[in-house]
Amino acid sequence: MQNVYEFSSTDEPLTRYLFKTETGVLYEVLFRATPYLFDNLPVVNQFVYELIIGKLDGPAEKVGLDVAIPATIAAICDDFFSRQRERIILFICDSSDGRQVICARKFRDWFDRFNDVSFIKLDAKIPETNKSYIFLSLIFSLQNPCLHDIVSGFEKIARDHEGSK
Repeated sequence: MQNVYEFSSTDEPLTRYLFKTETGVLYEVLFRATPYLFDNLPVVNQFVYELIIGKLDGPAEKVGLDVAIPATIAAICDDFFSRQRERIILFICDSSDGRQVICARKFRDWFDRFNDVSFIKLDAKIPETNKSYIFLSLIFSLQNPCLHDIVSGFEKIARDHEGSK
């Protein structure tokens, strides 16, 4: 893997990772339990976590491209999965800032770059009432014992929301 920043983690009350870049930007990567996603699959629900990435502190001006940031986030996700192979990551690109299409593309590119073919990513485009969409991505291990339930459950979620506009 490419150069990554050193990171620390805590598990209480939720799984939280922190890392600081060379330019002094402090990032937080959270994995928030999201047990409501698969209502009909309680065996899967307990393993779903929303991935939330945020800048906590650092220079206000934009910093140039830092290739170690996406590599560090990939290393953090690897660490998160290594703790329990049944875990599932949910990433949401909502329309609150109007950049959901760009967010979804960047997330897809990040996954394609760092996936070592041991994970699968499923995507769904959920319509909102204001003629925009929320993009959802689900990442989980190909070794997940509930793989087929996860795929069919996520496909059902996508189908159920196709006509809910």
